[in-house]
Amino acid sequence: MKRHFLFLRRILPVILALALLCSCAQAAPARDVRRMELKAGENLRSLVSLFGAASLLRDVRSLGENETSEPFLEGVLVLGLSRGLLPRTDDDPADGVETLTPEAARRTLSWLLGEKHTDSSFDRPTCPCISRKDGELTVDYRNMEAETAGGARIFSIQREGDRLSVMADVYVSLASWQTNPQEVAEDCLTWEYTARFVLAEAEPSGPDGVSFGYTLVSMDSFPEWEKGCLDDWRSVREDRFSFILPPFFSRWNTEESPVTGDKTYSFASDDGQRLLTVTEEKAAANDPLGRFRTDVLAAHPDARVAMEPMLRYATAETSGEYDIVFAPKGSGEVFTFTMRFPAERQYEYSFIGEMIRNSFWCVGVPMG
Repeated sequence: MKRHFLFLRRILPVILALALLCSCAQAAPARDVRRMELKAGENLRSLVSLFGAASLLRDVRSLGENETSEPFLEGVLVLGLSRGLLPRTDDDPADGVETLTPEAARRTLSWLLGEKHTDSSFDRPTCPCISRKDGELTVDYRNMEAETAGGARIFSIQREGDRLSVMADVYVSLASWQTNPQEVAEDCLTWEYTARFVLAEAEPSGPDGVSFGYTLVSMDSFPEWEKGCLDDWRSVREDRFSFILPPFFSRWNTEESPVTGDKTYSFASDDGQRLLTVTEEKAAANDPLGRFRTDVLAAHPDARVAMEPMLRYATAETSGEYDIVFAPKGSGEVFTFTMRFPAERQYEYSFIGEMIRNSFWCVGVPMG
């Protein structure tokens, strides 16, 4: 029950201060949308955000295709009712307390989770917001999201046969669960981890049935991020450029070639497992972005390369590495970023790479 009252372990000591300050900060950036084979409509966004919030609330990071997790079920039930995504059917649906039978809870949850994930009797609820007495469940969600809300922002949707594989970044926010995380002040949002949700298409169920068009098949997640609050990041400022960087890149060094004058800046974590190098050099080719792509694919044929010639940059991502090249118009210079990290933290560091890219400023020109 580490998160039994919505993530207060992270923010309770500073919540009042943040409530006063966060509205003045800039909006929190988010990862770019990647491969989207289906439009992420409101129903799909709400459903995935609910699953992400329940995962975070009850600290359930994975769910197999034929597995039942009672803590996860309880999280979906409480948050689904709190957010009005599940029907409230007792005598006073607006009082913040819902009374229903275990069978009604299972039936309602099956509309979101399917039958396999709802094989529960709710005999001994572990969530403090749920109690059982005389064969009924009482769900008290009055204070569930008074201070914080959790969610998940979709950045990729791919079809896998008759299913969808949805990638999303899970976060905790001081804003309403309905607020787009990109509209939340930077110091009021923390990105927690990346999760994958596999969904199956579903038909409406019953006259008052809940149908978001999909049910959950399985869920898994990746390692928790070390510094997901961008307000804690620091600004790196050199003579010709600046960008933001997580504070765990605490060691840095600068070298200059006595022959060419090219400079190399190195930033490393104390444990040496994470390294970022930035080279500043004269452009040696008419098409530095094309040369970058050729060199990357020669070394890593499976690299994911994105070219943005109009914006004068390109990126490449492969296992354990994220690269960026900037070629500012008219500067005659090329800036190349190479970041290496443990491969199991790929999604965390691809996010960091995108934040570096979006924040990069050089020779008087914003590049991100």
